[in-house]
Amino acid sequence: MRSSMHYMILIFVLALFFRLIFIFTLGPIFTPDSPGYDTTAWNIVIGYGYSNSISSPFRPMISRTPTYIFFLAGLYFFFGRDYFTVILVQQLIGVLLAVTTYLLGEHIFDRRVGLWSSIVIAINPTLAFYGNIILTETLSIFLLSLTVLFLSKGLKYSSLRYFAASGAVLGILVLCRPSFQLFFVAILLLLVYSLRDIKRILLVASCVVVPMAIVISPWIVRNYLTFHYVGVTPLLGVNMLIHTGELINYRDDNRVRLMIRETLSRNLEWKILGDQAMAPYYMASISEVLASLLKDGYSEVEANAILLRIARENIVKHPVQYLATSVREAAYLWSGYSLDWHFTRPTWESLLKNRVYLPIFLLSKFFLGFVICALTACGSYLSLRAGNRLALPLISAIMYISITTPLVIPCYDRYRLPAEPFITILSVYAVL
Repeated sequence: MRSSMHYMILIFVLALFFRLIFIFTLGPIFTPDSPGYDTTAWNIVIGYGYSNSISSPFRPMISRTPTYIFFLAGLYFFFGRDYFTVILVQQLIGVLLAVTTYLLGEHIFDRRVGLWSSIVIAINPTLAFYGNIILTETLSIFLLSLTVLFLSKGLKYSSLRYFAASGAVLGILVLCRPSFQLFFVAILLLLVYSLRDIKRILLVASCVVVPMAIVISPWIVRNYLTFHYVGVTPLLGVNMLIHTGELINYRDDNRVRLMIRETLSRNLEWKILGDQAMAPYYMASISEVLASLLKDGYSEVEANAILLRIARENIVKHPVQYLATSVREAAYLWSGYSLDWHFTRPTWESLLKNRVYLPIFLLSKFFLGFVICALTACGSYLSLRAGNRLALPLISAIMYISITTPLVIPCYDRYRLPAEPFITILSVYAVL
């Protein structure tokens, strides 16, 4: 126990030192999604409610879930609207993630696996980079790791308290990243495989699902009372239409615009009198189309329902291309190691012109990506062959991200980040 504490202190110091470099060299970073979280959190603090409006009237919002917004609001309440404080706390959460990775590796395998895995996470530049971004990533990665840790402990000690804790943390995670709202299905399959006894399965499953439901239910009730919508967020419509739009039009912007024009005119029964009449809706992105629908008086729920209906039509009409694109998105999700984020994700055209970046990009994108995927698969196989059921939560989380993400949204490096601690642990296990 004393040695483990010494290792955790060492990991804490190493991760903290590494992240301090990012804090003081990069400072706070905003993405296009950041203002929605920031504005809503500040409106809560100053008494304008859960709204992302920047001026009156401050209408309630449903598209952004509350975990990260309340996290920001709490920091703004105590420290003011200070973005440096936000990234400092986020980097401390990243430090705790490294410690959690040690606990996971030691618990599931042994101390060596925990130590080396946590060192890799502690000095992972992508995770440190995202700690500087005003975005949900750092918090959601930590919450998923906690969920998996409690699940694994529940399997090892047959403790209902750990299972209940995993369900409660999963509920908080769902309200941070709604893409994990079906992760409980993967947990149920894991329990069926691990426990085999039907009574025990039902008991443990209830210990996971009930706390999760208790955490999520106030938000769902609020959405129903305010918007007459039963669910966590209606944003699936936007994501699915972006995904299927890219699918059908093979990422050609002009064809995407044409698809939007045709499908919106058909589904909304708008009369097309020519380019000039359609100009307000003839836009480069689905997000702008959504903004136009909102401007025309549709609610967020109604607008997203329209876009989701269009996406479903696209899938029904082009099922083969949809599956092919989903497979391609999955390959992109896992083919490259996310170090290329630190080179501002240059396009192939600029890479070919810049011979300095090209070798680095090729190394990180293909060699490291292939090696990491191969080691993860090898570590998963070895742990299953050894009958180590404690590794099942790790494998389940990786498979869930690998399957659900490419089916719903275009895949970027950030969507794989929640699995980073798990692929690291399994890769280190394969090596050691």
